Amino acid sequence: MKLKEFLHKTKNFMSLVNVDYPYAKYVILAYGVSTAVVPFLSLVCTAWILNSLIAQDYHSAVTAVWILVVGGGAFSMIQTVTGSKIEVYSRTIDNSISSQVNYKTYVMQYDAYERQGSLDAVRLARQKANGAGGAGSIMIEMPRFADACIETVLCFFFVGKLFYQTGSLSILQDGSFWIVVILLITFLYGGAKISAKSMKVFEDMQKMNIRNNSIGSYILQTGMMVSKKKDLQLYRLEDVTLHYLQAMYKSFYGYCEYGIINGRLTGLLAVLMNIFAAAAYIFVGFRAIQGSIAIGDVLLYAGAIQMLAGRAKDIVTAYNAIAFRIDFVDQFYEFIHAPAMHYEGTLPIEKRSDNDYALEFKDVSFCYPGTDTKVLDHINLKFRVGEKLALVGRNGAGKTTIVKLLCRFYEPTEGKILLNGIDIQKYDYAEYTSIFAPVFQDFEMFSLPVEDNVACTDHPDSVQLEEALKTVGMKERVDAMPEGIHTLLYHDNGEGTDISGGEAQKLAIARA
Repeated sequence: MKLKEFLHKTKNFMSLVNVDYPYAKYVILAYGVSTAVVPFLSLVCTAWILNSLIAQDYHSAVTAVWILVVGGGAFSMIQTVTGSKIEVYSRTIDNSISSQVNYKTYVMQYDAYERQGSLDAVRLARQKANGAGGAGSIMIEMPRFADACIETVLCFFFVGKLFYQTGSLSILQDGSFWIVVILLITFLYGGAKISAKSMKVFEDMQKMNIRNNSIGSYILQTGMMVSKKKDLQLYRLEDVTLHYLQAMYKSFYGYCEYGIINGRLTGLLAVLMNIFAAAAYIFVGFRAIQGSIAIGDVLLYAGAIQMLAGRAKDIVTAYNAIAFRIDFVDQFYEFIHAPAMHYEGTLPIEKRSDNDYALEFKDVSFCYPGTDTKVLDHINLKFRVGEKLALVGRNGAGKTTIVKLLCRFYEPTEGKILLNGIDIQKYDYAEYTSIFAPVFQDFEMFSLPVEDNVACTDHPDSVQLEEALKTVGMKERVDAMPEGIHTLLYHDNGEGTDISGGEAQKLAIARA
């Protein structure tokens, strides 16, 4: 992933994080700074103490000890506190993003959500998130990346200081200097290549597992659903389901292969790093023998050069890890920030004491999103509130589609739908849709208490609720339930009460 794309996706990710954790970016920065400063503070103070003791300047040595103890303690405390916060973020950020996605599905207009592109984008993003470890993994890698970048800057500062102290002209003529430089370049290049290779193997394995994980999870969930049990048993689908489960389990062997390859690459990287570390200590040691630097500074500068190599490798590793894991974020981001409505409308519904309302389809044609097939072709209908009408036609003739258009689940492809002569798109969406109470043939009852399913409010009118249940002939049945109207339906959210299809339909009519 190129740097520009990486920064763009990182910005989108942090905007999603910012919804529930507005201080997360500052916590990550504080963690990176504190984690980077602690080892350098130790190196600087250790060199300071050693140089002071050699010079018998005990007051200076005590000062260095105090700075090391107080400063190290302060930065370590910041590191611990921010690290704990990041741990919380990493464990909860997936729930935060899922809440944002779920909220958008509630407020998004029906046709926009049903459109295959929206469903595919969210499903694919979830699959990628699961395969890559989710947003929590990104939150773990972000502080590591920040730490590695800040430490690299500090390393360059001390290495530059070393070259300045030893004299730029003489050091350029020194063969040992060029040996260290060549080893450094070799290590940085080799470390970057090895880290990239390791991450590529990991990415290939994870991409292979995304589909297997998705299918396997679906099969496992399906096997535990009572509603699927009849067909699984009657049509003996065990062989089919086992076939997919075996494919999922076989994909786990990819982790073993990755472990072997990654172990070899990591071992090679460790060898290179030890060779470079030895060269760094030899180079700095000679500078000390020559008197270019103090004896105590050997630890400081050799440590800085060695850390430079390690942190450069960590930058590449963290960058690749974030780039792979953050790939799914844009799909969540675009879905969450997509317009919820085509046109929300502002006009209030006209209040009429005579209930004289007329709805009219005026030359309406309609194609479902993603198709060119007209379900309705230049339809003209007119009916008034209070009339009882039967709309009759064959399967697929468009009867349900007409009701969905009335409810503004979709907008007409051509023509207009009018309420008392005004285009329904101009009415306030919430106020307009509140005048409808359809019961579709594919209606839903939810695994919630009866009162929530029927009243659809936190504060139901008990008299109205009782009257609705009585009207549809369900009052006695509900009264006989363990907790009456407070009884949970079905078993998804606990031990509830099952009801028949006909009883569920009656409750749906009561809700209407």
